[in-house]
Amino acid sequence: VGAFDTNDVSNLVECIVMFRYGLLFGEGNKMQTELSWLQVQVAHPSRVDEIVSLATTVVGNGKVSKAMSCLLPTPAIQWTIISQTSCFDSTVVVRGEPEHYLINVLTGCVLLNGNPPCRLPRSIVQHATYTRYFDEQDFDVMAICDTVFRTTQTCDDVYFEFAIVNATTIRIRSIHSQTERVLELVELTESAWMSGLPIRLLKMHSHWLDCTQKLLVFRPPTFKSRVNQQYLAVLDDPSRCFEVPYASQHIELTEVIATRQSYRYFVEESTVPWIATALSKFENVAYVHAMMTPGKILQVHLPRYGLTFEGHTVNPRSLEFTEFHLATTQQLDFTLPFFEHYLVLERLVECPGQPSTKLLVPNGMVVVRNGMVTVQQTDACDAALSYFTYDFAPHSNQLSANSIVGRLQLAAIFAASSSSVPDPHLNMTGSEMALILLRQCWVSRPWTELEASKLANLASFAYKEPALAILCERFAKQALDRAFLYVAVPAEPNHAPNELVNTSKCELRGWNTQTMPWNDLRRGLQPHEMIEAFGPIPRPRRHDSPPGSYSVSSIPPCPVSKDVVAIVERSVLSMVEYQSKTSSRPYPLKKQKLNNSIEAHVGSLLEKSWHHYQDLAQPIFTQSNDNMEKVLQRTQRQVQGKVDTLESYLVDVVRNCIPTRHVHRMNLRRACNRVANPTLRDMLVWAHSPHEVLRFNPYFSPEAVKAIQGVTQLYLATVVLNARLCRILHLIESTASDAQVLQELQVTRTWSIEDHPRWLVFEVEGSLQIRPEQAAIAQHLLNESSGTICQLNMGLGKTRVILPLLILHYTSQGHVPRVHILGPILQEALAFFHLHLSASTLAIRILDQPFHRQAELTSFGMSILGQPIMNACYVVAPEHRLSLEMKLQEWVYEKNVHAEPLAALLAQSKFVDIFDEVDALLHHRYQLVYAMGTPDRLDNCETRAVVAQGLLAVLNTCDRDSRLHQWIFQHGLQNTNKSKSAFREIRLKVGVPEAALEEFRRLVAHAMIAHSSVHFQWLGLWCQKSSAHKDALVRCLLLKDGEIDGLQCLASTSAYASMLALRGFLAFGILEHCLQQRPRVQYGVDPHRHPKRLAIPFRAADVPSARAEFGHPDVSIFLTTLAYYYQGLTETQVPPLESMPMLSLMFSK
Repeated sequence: VGAFDTNDVSNLVECIVMFRYGLLFGEGNKMQTELSWLQVQVAHPSRVDEIVSLATTVVGNGKVSKAMSCLLPTPAIQWTIISQTSCFDSTVVVRGEPEHYLINVLTGCVLLNGNPPCRLPRSIVQHATYTRYFDEQDFDVMAICDTVFRTTQTCDDVYFEFAIVNATTIRIRSIHSQTERVLELVELTESAWMSGLPIRLLKMHSHWLDCTQKLLVFRPPTFKSRVNQQYLAVLDDPSRCFEVPYASQHIELTEVIATRQSYRYFVEESTVPWIATALSKFENVAYVHAMMTPGKILQVHLPRYGLTFEGHTVNPRSLEFTEFHLATTQQLDFTLPFFEHYLVLERLVECPGQPSTKLLVPNGMVVVRNGMVTVQQTDACDAALSYFTYDFAPHSNQLSANSIVGRLQLAAIFAASSSSVPDPHLNMTGSEMALILLRQCWVSRPWTELEASKLANLASFAYKEPALAILCERFAKQALDRAFLYVAVPAEPNHAPNELVNTSKCELRGWNTQTMPWNDLRRGLQPHEMIEAFGPIPRPRRHDSPPGSYSVSSIPPCPVSKDVVAIVERSVLSMVEYQSKTSSRPYPLKKQKLNNSIEAHVGSLLEKSWHHYQDLAQPIFTQSNDNMEKVLQRTQRQVQGKVDTLESYLVDVVRNCIPTRHVHRMNLRRACNRVANPTLRDMLVWAHSPHEVLRFNPYFSPEAVKAIQGVTQLYLATVVLNARLCRILHLIESTASDAQVLQELQVTRTWSIEDHPRWLVFEVEGSLQIRPEQAAIAQHLLNESSGTICQLNMGLGKTRVILPLLILHYTSQGHVPRVHILGPILQEALAFFHLHLSASTLAIRILDQPFHRQAELTSFGMSILGQPIMNACYVVAPEHRLSLEMKLQEWVYEKNVHAEPLAALLAQSKFVDIFDEVDALLHHRYQLVYAMGTPDRLDNCETRAVVAQGLLAVLNTCDRDSRLHQWIFQHGLQNTNKSKSAFREIRLKVGVPEAALEEFRRLVAHAMIAHSSVHFQWLGLWCQKSSAHKDALVRCLLLKDGEIDGLQCLASTSAYASMLALRGFLAFGILEHCLQQRPRVQYGVDPHRHPKRLAIPFRAADVPSARAEFGHPDVSIFLTTLAYYYQGLTETQVPPLESMPMLSLMFSK
């Protein structure tokens, strides 16, 4: 064995102590039987004296203390040997109490005050106080005395001490290992809670008392959370409770105490009286935190909602909505009379085109209590609640939502608070408004769980409006029609008859067949909805036109000239003049020798474009900013007057241009809501669908209807002009750059509002004006033949302006546009189109069709895909369209019976295809390639996987002094803090020279040979034959053109496949290529992809590429191995041993 030295003895004693007490937690475990035979044996009696003698020698240098410290904390101790034994003992004073330590260096026995290490007694572990904080956690402890136990090891630099006080009480204390600060866990009740502190601090935290400094530390309620402190209360006079910022919650308490004056602290709610009045209607006052910053600025925090308001006034500023403050009046006096559960925010500084008022409403189920509508919320103090933000639209001053979920809840609020009398602000009842909002929520995909719950909540208030109940039921079913296109197929709908829906259909059918007129515009179904609900549309028994129809052949003259918009635009445009440039910059590209005619042509176009740009005149102001601002202010006031005049004129004409003998009849019908009252939303519809004005006044002749359409279009154009003037004034007042002001001044209408009335509506609802270059490109694409490509600089409105213009034009002509969007921005585009085209008066139905190869396309599915949808636009990614087309080719190849119906479906589908980012969409990487036939098992799949893991094991376990480790340290990255049993996250740097990579491959090959595992023993055996055999093997593994003839004798063995896999990873650079990829950025495992769970390409951080895989099987295997090394496996991902051929399922060819 050799001679012992002092280090050997120290290591031996440490190992004996660790082994002896490493089995401590085996007691009472199901493995106790297997562990019971293990014990420490003194198997070297002849060397006992030598060991004890050397142990005596190392006592002075702390080696025994070091061996003992692996089990329990040991202060600076002077050890003394007990004569004629192998034991050492010492007595020290710790926190004023004597403690006796003893260790037997031969058996590893360690005693503290005569007690060995043990586990906590049941009386402590099962105590309610212990389980509330530590749950099922147990500790290795030492008994300080009969009833006091201390943990042997620190946990985040803290020892825990447990004491049994009496039969019903225990004491838990934490002792910092360095500062020896003692904190005692105290259990506070509501009756003993400190006044002025929120109840959340009592129920959501554990409380630790420092009796010496009179501090109360608030920590998480459970031991598992590794946070030192979240709040700190100073109990001295004046008492104050500080909120510890997140960045300081993990540092030592002493530092937090020293810097506490820089933290915000709680103040009494009574000092802020507006809290009880303004916020109590939104949140329980008990859950509102009033805090003061070090700068003496009041902040009121709603932690359950994540809202904070700052300021001492009754209009505190919102920190989440930085441009808004809390409104002085928190009750809307013009709408929603029976609903108060909201907060009203007002904009600090008016901004044209932006909402001036926001409404914050909690997210939850809408209920009616004691005649008032409210949103149901949990009373749990630790709940994380959300809210919806509703804006008052600038053009209509009506509430609008930015999401489908929020819109459904807003509809439920309107339906629940509705009455039989029209709301004066809405000019319709709440249920009628809910019907409009519900139509704006139409989607072609299955509802999400939250959306479905909101729809059901809305349906519960549909008893007030028959059409609302019918549409809720129809939307719930229609959303499931295309569920086969999506990965998560929802459950089958419940087709049981709905009593409310059946009653509503009967009622609505009766209204449609009666002779008495009723408000079918607001309360009825649209024609396509009637067909879906009833089949043939019910007609009234009497088909005679109402008396007096078409009797109003003319309307009073319009009080505003038709040329007012053109005159004002010319006046604004005259504020800019164009000045020729005095000098121009030379062409920046040097003349080069061009290789072919294409390069010459492109180069000449670039030079021509450059010179054309240099010859353009430069726009400048014709007058000073002050003078221009005065002129614009005066013009804006005049235009605003025109807007008000036109609006009043339209309402007055529609309401009052009635034959004298029918005036009272119409007034009575409007009073009882049998005829709708016109709103701005209706005027937007009149601009492109003038016949709708007959719903408000059936006495207009076609000539009068056309005249009203012209006045409506003039009114909307004036609204757009007024908004533009306000934007220019805002830019001047906010000292924006001259370029922005000049750009806005040059905007003018270059298209006809009579030819494109829907574009005008899009401008009004979007609070924008189409720029000349945007209109020019849109008109160019419409006027030219198919296949036209246009280019516009980034950020000038290709997707958000020009595409909607094209969609609106084609849908108005009865065509079905199909817009192709890049996959990564598809969802963003869908959300934008839905918000601005579907959730508007234009009512364009946006459909996505995410077809993929795994979708089970049946006869029913094909009938759904071929179903015509009125006023619709399809938005697809290129792979979705190509997948459906390739499905036909696949079925033709397989001679599937559904091939002919699918071919007919594709042939009869007539779309106007519009391509966004056409240069990218037509790139070859977006073209779809299908592998035809049945997948087969990958050759030697398991062998390739074993080789991949073997290579990673060699890299992970190489010695620090080895040349391979030094190479990785120089050219790569790794986490050296991890042990060799865990993957050290090895990654190579990008751009390593080829010579260095050749050295890397050589080092890896030699490491595989020198440290071959059980799967690669053949490497060592082969190289032991001779140096020639070894050189031949190394050349074969490292060189692409290396000869393998000399290794043909391995062809009949399993080692041959292993050798070929090694050759592929090393000679062909697969190893370094994979190690250079960034996990979860360039590759990773998509948790939502089924059934395969292999690594796939990522487009960005945590953004997997949709339905893409690595083409090379070895790359796929290696990156899959790396991905799981980084993220690990969950218990559900580890299959039983009998189902382990998972690789053959994941990797196929």
